[in-house]
Formats: sequence, C-alpha cells, structure tokens
Amino acid sequence: MLVVHDAEQNLQRFLPAGESLNEITCMALAPSLKAVALADKVGPDDPCGIAVFDMATFKRRRHFTSNEMLSHQYIALSFSADSKHLLALGGAPDYMLSLWQWEKAKPVCAGRVAAGPDLPVFEASICPFDPTVSCAVGTACLKFQRAVDGQWRGVAGTGTGKRQDDGLSHCWLPGERCVVSTPEGSLLLFESFEYRVTLPEPEGGRAAINKIVMYKRGFVCADVTGTIRVFDRSSERQQYFAEVNTVSIDGFGELDRVISMSVSPSNDTLALGVNQGSCGQIKSLAFSSIEYNKGHSIPLDTIGAALHSKEITSLDVCACKPVLVTGSTDRSVRLWDYEESALLISKEFPEDSLSVSLHPSGFFLLVGFSDKLRLMTVLMEDLKSIRELAIKNCRACTCLLYTSDAADEEDSVDLGGRRIIKKKNKTLAQEPEAYDDGDDDKIIDR
Repeated sequence: MLVVHDAEQNLQRFLPAGESLNEITCMALAPSLKAVALADKVGPDDPCGIAVFDMATFKRRRHFTSNEMLSHQYIALSFSADSKHLLALGGAPDYMLSLWQWEKAKPVCAGRVAAGPDLPVFEASICPFDPTVSCAVGTACLKFQRAVDGQWRGVAGTGTGKRQDDGLSHCWLPGERCVVSTPEGSLLLFESFEYRVTLPEPEGGRAAINKIVMYKRGFVCADVTGTIRVFDRSSERQQYFAEVNTVSIDGFGELDRVISMSVSPSNDTLALGVNQGSCGQIKSLAFSSIEYNKGHSIPLDTIGAALHSKEITSLDVCACKPVLVTGSTDRSVRLWDYEESALLISKEFPEDSLSVSLHPSGFFLLVGFSDKLRLMTVLMEDLKSIRELAIKNCRACTCLLYTSDAADEEDSVDLGGRRIIKKKNKTLAQEPEAYDDGDDDKIIDR
C-alpha cells in the first residue's frame, strides 16, 4: 500500500498495489513527480518485480521482472534526472544492479556489484549528471560504474587509496560531486567520480552516518545515534563543506534507526522515516528549528497519526461510538476514531498496560496495570484517573452497562446511576471462563 499524505490539509490518498506486488520493499519518486516506482519481495519460486504507477491517476503504467536475479527482493530504486531510466538494486546473495528504460520495460545494463555473497550492498543510485553512471556503496564496495554494452564498467580514479572502501550511504551534490559516509563516521567527497578529500571531523569523531540527503547549499545527514548534522559550503577552499548545525532527536532509543530522509522542494522541512522497534513512523522537522535550537536535543513532529512503537497487547471497541482503544508495550494507551482514521488521544504511563476496556458510552476507560486497575474518564484531549482498584496484574477487564440491582454486588463498583464496573476475576490467576450478556444487561462470571 502506497500512501500519499497532504501535510497542509492532513489528508491521505491510498494506492493499493496488492494486485501488482506482494510485499513492498523500496520505492522511488521520479524527479518529474509524475511517476512512482515500487519494488516487492516474493517467494522462492517467483521473480520479484517492479511496478511503475502514474501519480495523477494512480494507475499502473508498467510492470517488469528480471529472471537473472538470484535474490527475491529489491532493496533500492533510483530514477534518472530525466525520469526516463530506472536503476534497481537486488538483495542478497548476488546484489544484482539493473538499469532499465522503464517506459519500454527494456533492460539496458545488469551486473553484480557486491564484493562477495557475504558482503552486503546498502545503496545504489543513478548519477544526476550522467544517466549511464551509477554509484553503489556497501561493505568493501564503493563503486562508480558506467553502463557499456550491457555491462557495468568501473569509472577510472574512484578509489580512495585504501585497500578496501566501505560505504554506508551516499548523496549526489551539485558540481558533479558525491559525498559517501563510512562505518567509521568519515565523509568522503568525490568530484567528477574522483576522490577529493575527507571532510573535517569534530573532536571525538562522529558515529556511523547511515543516511544523507542534499539540502540547499550542502547536505544533511543522520547517524545511528539519532544525531542530525547540517553541512554548508565552507569558506575554506580545501574543505569544500563544513558542519554548521548539530542536533539530536529527542527520545531516540538505542534500537531506533533513521531509515530514510527527504527535503521538501522549498528546503524548509526535513522528513525522516524512523524505525522504532517493530513499527515505523514518518516525522518532520523544520530547518528553522535546527538553526535556532538552543538545546542539545529537539522533538520531531509526527506526520499522520502517531503509531505505537512496539507491540499492541490489548484492544477494545466502543459499542456506541466509532472509537477503539489500544494498549501497547511502549507504555502508551491510545484512542482512535476508526471512521476518520485519526488518533484522538495518546496517554503515556510509567509502565506497560496489561488490559484496556471502553465503556459503551465512550466516556469511561478501564486500564489494567501490574499493581492496580484504573478507571479513567475520557476528556477532549486527555485521560484522567478517577478511581483506582487494588487489583494486581489485571490482564482482563470489562466496562459495561448494568441494571441498578447489580450495584449491590460485592464485586462491582457503582459510578452513579446505571454505570457499573464488574471486577471479573478476583484472583486473576486465570482468564474468566465465560460471559453471558443477556437482555437484562448483566454479566455473569462462572
């Protein structure tokens, strides 16, 4: 599924690519903004394919596959500057690099770029100044290659003088330049496919930079620790570029990774794809915030609904409203409007929630924790605790509407009128065996 998000109107359009592709692994938007390419991951008996869709109509324009690849997925796609050629990098074990005239579904060049089956290649892209030249970076792989007679030929003078050149990420810059990051945190600058200089490093060095994107007069990069660095043209001729701003992403965990970055056409906003544990999230950051930030860290704005960053362990649906609640091991409880596909409320707690239950009216919420069961009232933008029950490790709870005679039961709590909470399992050593919600709106534990 491809999602096109309008940040100003907060609207989304969906492109269901399931008829053409299985599991989308990478994508690329043409510089003309008229086409988008999606690649998939397939089973061992099927060739993986690439589908190109029209951005105006969302209709598929081309779909082509390669039978020469041993891999079952593509890991990188790149359009040429004129949007006529498409470069595709396959995954392990062969890391096949293919160049296509995608409008004709015609292969132009193909060949393996990895130094070995156990040495991965991470990125590949087409040179914006010469559509016949590509750059591929990976372990023991830093190559500029030209398509000649259907094969990749190395461009002379691309080495850095080291025995092995390792690369993590790269970015093409104006002036026929390309900057490449290494696992040691170094930034190598190439000009006309020839190595020029290693950019100066700050005291203490840098962490490994895994994403680089062009910006205005320079480029922006993000490292594995969640630090964003902005580089601008340097007044020192021999340095080319200098680091002018550095900020850290607020709340960036040890397992979080920046997996993609993009700069808006107006060069005022940076979008980041952040992999947070088991879930990805798209976030944005204004460059003005980086320039005027006085602290060491800076918070990011979430594009679209703020998703859970870890597994969802509990869920309940309101009977009278289009609202559902989710609890997760990321220590947050969230209320959603499933008709509008919008996040209503997000509340974080000091510990993980074990169970959640919405009252049929949607005005009350039960949340079970390891030490207590909390009854909360649902406000406009917050959840407020109004009652706490001394029930430990509550992994199952239900908030229902009862008749008035149920208020006399020892294991129920009267909220006034007909609203009653039933404490379903006093010992909580096991799940309740059965429930009976009859016409009299009572619940019975057996």
